[in-house]
Amino acid sequence: MKNIRMKYLLLAFLPVMAFSCTKLEPRVYSDLTSENAYLTESDIDAALTGVYADIAPYKGDGWMYYNGYLVMTTDYTTDMGFSTAAGDPSKLSDLTYDDNNRYFRYNWQYMYQVISNANILLSKIDAVPMDDAKKQSVIAQARFLRALSYRDLTDAWGPVPLITEVIPPAEAPALPLTPVADVDKVIIEDCKFGIDNLPESWAASDGLSRATKGASAALLANVYLRAHDYQNAKIYVDMILALRDKGVYKLNADFKNVWSESNKFDKGFIFCILHEPALNGGEITNHFGPTDNKEVPGRWQYYGVSLDFWRKYSDSDPRKQFFYYNYEGDAARDDNTENGFFI
Repeated sequence: MKNIRMKYLLLAFLPVMAFSCTKLEPRVYSDLTSENAYLTESDIDAALTGVYADIAPYKGDGWMYYNGYLVMTTDYTTDMGFSTAAGDPSKLSDLTYDDNNRYFRYNWQYMYQVISNANILLSKIDAVPMDDAKKQSVIAQARFLRALSYRDLTDAWGPVPLITEVIPPAEAPALPLTPVADVDKVIIEDCKFGIDNLPESWAASDGLSRATKGASAALLANVYLRAHDYQNAKIYVDMILALRDKGVYKLNADFKNVWSESNKFDKGFIFCILHEPALNGGEITNHFGPTDNKEVPGRWQYYGVSLDFWRKYSDSDPRKQFFYYNYEGDAARDDNTENGFFI
């Protein structure tokens, strides 16, 4: 009887408890918004980390931007690229793509995500109390990342909407295209600010993938070269060479070792995005990685370089032998390797 009575008591209590829960008002302990998310120096540090992360929007694998999609939209739409992958990749390399191609769509989206988040950070940082030198460094890094994205956008599409402040998302689709020359002016201003406010190098504890004075100079030289302004380009190329002479950079004695699996971070890198090959598949590793990569066996390896492009290399150029021109693919798959080489 005792057990039966307890059952009835429980059943009688449950409806009351369910009914009383509907009367409770939720207590909000915190509410993170764009209005209160940029109040302290640690908030700014987290926001800057987020802008860097936008270049590789998936943990360890930035395939929507640098680690794959940018290569596809800029190289595989030219005579350099060769792809055996069905669908959108091959449409790029055989020039049968249209504006629905996912590589265009996602590359565009994630480039502008970097720009948008950089603009938000830049709009908030002035109101945050922090050391002025640190503040200028953060601003310079955000502006470098914005400039890098605009260089990539204009490389791929030419004129694009120019956004340098925070705007409502609904207004973005109506923005006009800005000529490349005008976008370049913003890139140049951002890079010159970086040259003035960024260190020559960072300590390993600060992160090896941060923007530097040399990275700003290299991006600036690239933009001037693209505009055929060789006089200004030389100024910043010479700046990079001066940093090399100071020991900030050093060319690897053997070109092949730059990309060796045993060389995790090369002194010749001016700006790079570190990548963990065993995490999230790794688009670069799976598609373009060296065949001796022990961490990611059985890669897909269906992106290569066209024979015509490879033949343009001089026989004395060590890069020509660096391509896996003897690669025959996985015997378990019917890879078409006669028209291209894997890299």
